[in-house]
Amino acid sequence: MEGVGLKRILFLQGPLGAFFQQVAQYFHAKHHKTYKINFNGGDRHYAWANQVDDFTGKPEQWSTYLHEYITKYQIDTVVVYGDCRFYHAEAAKVAKKLAIDFWVCEEGYLRAGFVTFENGGCNANSLLDRSSKAIIDANEQPIISDQQVGNTFYQRTIVASTYYWKMKQNTKQFPYYHHHRPWVWWQEGLFWFHNFKQKFISRVIDPTALKAFSKKYHK
Repeated sequence: MEGVGLKRILFLQGPLGAFFQQVAQYFHAKHHKTYKINFNGGDRHYAWANQVDDFTGKPEQWSTYLHEYITKYQIDTVVVYGDCRFYHAEAAKVAKKLAIDFWVCEEGYLRAGFVTFENGGCNANSLLDRSSKAIIDANEQPIISDQQVGNTFYQRTIVASTYYWKMKQNTKQFPYYHHHRPWVWWQEGLFWFHNFKQKFISRVIDPTALKAFSKKYHK
């Protein structure tokens, strides 16, 4: 977004943690105006922008609220994490109607350890040319980063626990919040526990399985 004039950037829900907070601070340092709308207490806990607001209305009121918000503050760019969540899917429609940029972040499904950043949509909604010709003709270049992500499971566990705890604490302030996942916070924690257990099991059994596989099919 650099080199295109000063922007008015609205952030909606981001990845769990302070990623959007840091991105907003970066654009603020570049003299862009930043805005943030929270949908629950977890969003609010990690929020940062020049102006931070809460949406506490019903889901069916969201599109009208966002349309009026964008018009009032002359927003020209909306940034979200994932474009299939209810609030983000509706935001995409509003952005298209108002002819403003709609940028979508997603965990690096092209390169592990990177965040994908696309205008218009991601995954199935991506505007990238995915034809066989485009893939064959692509000028592949190595991407070298001076930052290595490494193992983040412990940090993500702390961040996720904090987010869901804050969300639960502030339920009464966001009574109509519609979460993008159909389970409650303790079920989310149970999934994380099973994930951790599977990682431990895989660390023990995978090397042996890989050795047997390599021995059988090595030519």
